Amino acid sequence: MLGLGLAFLVASAQPGSGADLSPAEQRALFEAGQARQRAFELHEFGQAGFDPLERARPAGGEIRRVLFSDPYFILPTPGVEIRRDQRGAVSLQVVGSGVRTPPTEIAPEGWAALARLDAAVFRRPAFVVRTGPRPAGPAPPAPPICHAWIVRFASTGAAGERTASWAGCGDKDEQRLAYAAQAARLAVATRPACSFDPDDPFWSFSRCFRPQPAAPAAAGARSAAPGG
Repeated sequence: MLGLGLAFLVASAQPGSGADLSPAEQRALFEAGQARQRAFELHEFGQAGFDPLERARPAGGEIRRVLFSDPYFILPTPGVEIRRDQRGAVSLQVVGSGVRTPPTEIAPEGWAALARLDAAVFRRPAFVVRTGPRPAGPAPPAPPICHAWIVRFASTGAAGERTASWAGCGDKDEQRLAYAAQAARLAVATRPACSFDPDDPFWSFSRCFRPQPAAPAAAGARSAAPGG
């Protein structure tokens, strides 16, 4: 499943590679791939329980979202939504399958730390016209299977709706990694019983917020049988 997810991300985000396509045709393929990737990322947030961005955005405010997927797609790890209203007040909420915490007010510095990375995190891939003949020979082999965290990003505000993704398999984007770790740290800080591990930020977030299995009913809690 991970391989398919990454393959979709890479294939849909890249322009056509055939030199037999005109620059206009390559541009059209590139734009279509970008639109599919954005729709996929927004779909992932919806599947996790987040409201659509256009409906959730406060009047005159902004939203930043980060959604985590564990390396094996086993744990129901939630995501983080951070809002800033038009007065500058900032609140954080954790949202996911079985989890929706009340909004908690956080210091504006937390928002500022994310905002400094906005341009890098949500930058649009550059379109490059492919020229020259197609490479001869067989297609390159599929990349090896890799298990690592995947993070989705979404935002809305003055710059409009934007999305992005980061994967721990081969993705060297330090700004997106730092943005995701900062969102996890801000969320964990809202729960005094949890501790944040800067060397393992996503697992410490997951341990703090993923839904816990229901405790088994106590032996004495069973109803008495009729006539017992």
